[in-house]
Amino acid sequence: MRVNGDRLWDSLMDMAKIGPGIAGGNNRQTLTDADAQGRSLFKTWCDDAGLTLGVDRMGTMFATRPGSDPDALPVYVGSHLDTQPTGGKYDGVLGVLAALEVVRTMNDLGIKTKHPIVVTNWTNEEGARFAPAMLASGVFAGVHSPDFAYNRRDPEGNLFGDELKRIGWVGDEEVGARKMHAYFEYHIEQGPILEAEEKQIGVVTHCRGLWWLEFTLTGKEAHTGSTPMNLRVNAGLAMARILEMVQDVAMSEQPGAVGGVGRCFSRQTPATSCRARSSSPSTSARPTRRSSTACGQRSRRKRLRSPMHSASAVPSRRLATSSRSPSIPNWSHRCATPPSGSATAT
Repeated sequence: MRVNGDRLWDSLMDMAKIGPGIAGGNNRQTLTDADAQGRSLFKTWCDDAGLTLGVDRMGTMFATRPGSDPDALPVYVGSHLDTQPTGGKYDGVLGVLAALEVVRTMNDLGIKTKHPIVVTNWTNEEGARFAPAMLASGVFAGVHSPDFAYNRRDPEGNLFGDELKRIGWVGDEEVGARKMHAYFEYHIEQGPILEAEEKQIGVVTHCRGLWWLEFTLTGKEAHTGSTPMNLRVNAGLAMARILEMVQDVAMSEQPGAVGGVGRCFSRQTPATSCRARSSSPSTSARPTRRSSTACGQRSRRKRLRSPMHSASAVPSRRLATSSRSPSIPNWSHRCATPPSGSATAT
């Protein structure tokens, strides 16, 4: 069976008109007005294809094409329609619309299947607005509770549950009640490997487990011109060393591990706050507090804990001081889910 590539392409381009982003991409973050528009368009296409739509209490959409055997469990195919703030046209969207195109083609050819086919759009797979990522599918799988999900906040303080109601996509199905025969997800490659090797398609052999460390470094504000180096309590120096350490830990565990610092903020007491890419609001004073989130990922073929355990076990004095300074910032950290608004690739 060969699908209609032109029709799939047209659907991708029509969906991409909703929530246009930068450089030809998309900004259709979950539970925004753009997400609501995208859902409505997808529903229209599902209705046109003769599918029956069900929605669970997390807003996940399940569009069903019946099978010939009423006792056969459904085969689910899908991904997500939400994007990162600077997302592309195909990440997640291809998986949903390709599944729809499979159903359209079977309709065109009069093909019947034993098992029902369910085209699926998971809510908040990206986690760009409400962290963590894969939120609705996590509730479906029993990893998170519905209350945990409903109480996630975006950077503006909006609750996931409130925004789901606002856009009108709270369903009546119990989350996780559906049974599956199998689940398939067609996805673009988010890395450079296939392109570098000039391959068109690859098979997923394993997934990476995520490990997060959220930490705060508290130093001491001081004048950059008159404070001797050996009397400074430099949170910025500690942050720089942590950035380097995350790189070193990931590189020491190649090829199975990756790592990075996704969000980093600096704040000068008492009232000002800025992202750590910028300097302190004053060019003659150093920030006193820096917060960041480090992310580690590792193949599940090895123990997840070991590389990032190395990071959390490094003594704070090594991280936070220069060789000449006996003073160190206060150091606190915790394992955490990503903070609201952080971005992760799924």
